[in-house]
Parts: sequence; structure tokens; C-alpha cells
Amino acid sequence: MSINNFIPDDGSLWSIRAVDISGNYNQKLTLDAAGNAIIRTGNIDRLTINSSGAWTCQGGMSYNNVTNALTVGTLSGAATNLSGGLGGQIPYQSATSTTALLANGTAGQFLISNGGTSAPSWSTPTVTKGNFQFDDMWGCTAGNNGPFGMNSVGTQAASSPQSVLTANDGYNGITRILNSAANTSAGWQSGSPTIFRNLLANGLGFTMIFRPWPAGTAVSTTLYCGFSSDFSAGAPTNQLAWQYSTNQAPTGVWNFRQDGATVNTATGLAQGPGDWFKITLVRTGNLTYTTTIQDITTSSTIYSYSGTVAASNLILYMGGFVSCTAGATSKYLDIDYISCEFNSAH
Repeated sequence: MSINNFIPDDGSLWSIRAVDISGNYNQKLTLDAAGNAIIRTGNIDRLTINSSGAWTCQGGMSYNNVTNALTVGTLSGAATNLSGGLGGQIPYQSATSTTALLANGTAGQFLISNGGTSAPSWSTPTVTKGNFQFDDMWGCTAGNNGPFGMNSVGTQAASSPQSVLTANDGYNGITRILNSAANTSAGWQSGSPTIFRNLLANGLGFTMIFRPWPAGTAVSTTLYCGFSSDFSAGAPTNQLAWQYSTNQAPTGVWNFRQDGATVNTATGLAQGPGDWFKITLVRTGNLTYTTTIQDITTSSTIYSYSGTVAASNLILYMGGFVSCTAGATSKYLDIDYISCEFNSAH
């Protein structure tokens, strides 16, 4: 490469022109009348440095030597990395033209704005719930539990509902419902319907602890607990409930009923006369759910079933049902605990 010093350019500029081995002399350093040093290719300015030391280059990048600020114009292509920081950290602007990295949160937290120019932060969610929760079941009617209290439906005996014994959890308040005679049924259901779409997908969902009739009085009897569109009916239109029956197929076995059909059988789970049972149901998706049943007196295996409902707007009550079609009357159902937790949009 050879250097030609101070070759006139355009009649008003002087330049140092570099000539490579092939004879290409398009690269040059030009000094203009204003004292700017310009690196050019042909007549295209690539880099200009003014007399004070500030500079600009093709593409929009510039440097202000007074403020010591570097400004970057439009970049071609995408940046692949930021220097520094830890895995999982999020960059944000802590001030004008100043980028910082937000420290990692913990599992389950969500990002919130703190308003204005304040830095964002991680926050632990607080789920707003409207819920039924009756540890002390006795007396939990609409009158003393607001619009979501429990109500009697069907043909109740004169003494139904009644309070009996002392609950195993230390609370006074087992509610017992009884039918009045043969070919009648008794139900105990929430005073307001629960809607499937409002069951918490990641919450506690529905829980019920109950005790079916004792041994010797189960002839021609059907019992189910869970969700139903009508707890006065033995075969409601919509239903998500665990059932035990001696006269409705399949007989003599705990089975899960959905809309009048058996969709799962808890094979091996005894009827357990005098035992307490626990059932749960949690929404797992827009139309899906998982339910369980177990005998908590004998600590049985937990039987589980996952299914899909026909629609997300099913209007269902929670509660229990007992009936008899013949034989001795006073078939009963004891309920110690029932709860159903919702999001805030119920």
C-alpha cells in the first residue's frame, strides 16, 4: 500500500489517499476547511471527527466528547446477548438511557408495576375467594351464612335436618338429613348454585366429608355427594358426584356419576357403614376436572378420576342426596364438612 500525501479533492479538500496492491484508491482520509477529519470511500463519508473531538459514523452512531455520551442509531440484525446478569433476570430501564437487571423472584410470583419510574418488582399472589366453608355444619343455613348457606330439598322427615353427635374434628355440628318415608328422597344443597367455570383451577376446589347410613338400613337406598343440578332428584340432568346405591346400577360399589352416567368405579372401596368418607373435586382446565374419594376412618387408598364436562357454564349446587324406594324409612346422610372455593368472579 502506498500513501499519496495531500492530493487535491473536489478543488476544496485535501486528502491522504491509500492505494492498495491492486491499485484501488477509493479509501481516503480527508481534511475539510472546517477542520473535520473524514474517512471516505469514494464520496461516501464513513467516519467524521470534528475539531473538538466529537464524531459520527455512517449508520447513525455518534460520540459527544463534552458529555461523554455514545449514541447508537438503528442496528442491523438482532442483538443476541446482554453482558452481565444472571439466568432468569429481566432487564428494565432504571432511569433515562440506563438499563438495570431485576433480581430473580421465587416460583409462583408475578411481575407488577410500582407506578411512574419506579422499578418493577416480584409479588406473591393473593387469591381472592368467596367460599363456603362450614367446619361446624349444624345450623349452616342461608339465614346465618349469607346467600351461600345450605338448604333442605326433597321430602325431609319432620326431624330433618338435625344435629347429631360431635364431629371427629372437635366441632359440634354434624348435620344429618333424613327422608320421610319409602319412595321419598332428601337433599341438602347450597343456597346458591356453583358454576363450573368459577372453580379455582389451582385452588382447593370442592371438599366434603360425610358418613353414609349404617349397616342394616341400606336396602333399596341410593346416596350421592358432590355437585348436582338438583339434589331432590335421584337422576339429575347435570351431576358430578360419587354415588353408592343398592338399587341403581352399578349396585354395591362407589362410582362417579356425570350427567346420569357412571364414568368411573372405585373398585375395592368398601361401602364402609359408619365410616367417614372424603371427596374432592378440582377444576384442572376450561372443561376438565379431577375428583377423589377415600375412606378416612380406615385410611383407604385414594381413588381418583379425571374427566371432562359438557360445557363450562354448568350451574351446579353442592351437597348430598339420600333416598329409599322400599323398606325401612329414615335413610340418612351425615355431613361434617363441606367447602367450595371460588375465584373473585363468582
